[in-house]
Amino acid sequence: MRLDGIDIEEAMMRLMGNKALLLRVIKSFLHEYSLKRSSVSEMLDGRRFDELKLFLHTFKGMAANVAAQEAFALAQQAEHGCAAQDVDTVRSVLLQLDEFMSRLERSYAACSTMI
Repeated sequence: MRLDGIDIEEAMMRLMGNKALLLRVIKSFLHEYSLKRSSVSEMLDGRRFDELKLFLHTFKGMAANVAAQEAFALAQQAEHGCAAQDVDTVRSVLLQLDEFMSRLERSYAACSTMI
């Protein structure tokens, strides 16, 4: 099994080798991000940095749970941008995060149909 952006070996260790559980957790990760993405833009546009930092902190934890190291690093960069109240940096990093999540979603869709 291969999922773009996921360290499968690490994720499988965390989930004791349960592939079905990994797929469910990744599906939830993707779903939660898609539900919150428009709110994230609104938080940034409204310069609600504390609220956005809280979302990013929670997202980092979810990324760590599924061993999505790139997503974790991007969320961390955006979190630092929020701390500096740097709208341009946060917006740029969020675009990179969107690209990552799109790649993961495509990879997940291809993988889940094979199982």
